[in-house]
Amino acid sequence: MTAPSQVLKIRRPDDWHLHLRDGDMLKTVVPYTSEIYGRAIVMPNLAPPVTT
Repeated sequence: MTAPSQVLKIRRPDDWHLHLRDGDMLKTVVPYTSEIYGRAIVMPNLAPPVTT
């Protein structure tokens, strides 16, 4: 019998506090964020804010 592994890999974590940006910065941030994270809770700091 072997000992259980001591490593936990989280392959696509959640981002529970994501700030998106407007305009060109949004185009830069979203692809990187979606590559790393599986889900996100978006903070409403856009103009106009995300409401759905």
